[in-house]
Amino acid sequence: MNIERWEQIKTLIHTQYEIEYEEVEDLPENLGTMEVIEFVGPLGPMRVEYATKQRQIGRKVIASTRIGSTAHEEILHSKTEQVNFLKVYTWNEEEEDWEEVQKKIFE
Repeated sequence: MNIERWEQIKTLIHTQYEIEYEEVEDLPENLGTMEVIEFVGPLGPMRVEYATKQRQIGRKVIASTRIGSTAHEEILHSKTEQVNFLKVYTWNEEEEDWEEVQKKIFE
């Protein structure tokens, strides 16, 4: 999903449905942003999240050979490359929580 396609989807949502909530949130550790739109759509209350964040390029394990020391893992992110994600949720009345929509519904 690229930014141009996201803008088309966002325009479509704004023209066809009444928006209940819209916000741009920062992701933890300043790794990117997430746009959130909640509206009442064809499947009932819906939530669309579009995240843009830095690409993960590797992991670095930091450990010591000393007895009793701990090890931890550091995730490395690219400073120049970004990845984008689109997730669509519907409201689940029984669990009172958002449930991710599976791709099979759209096929």
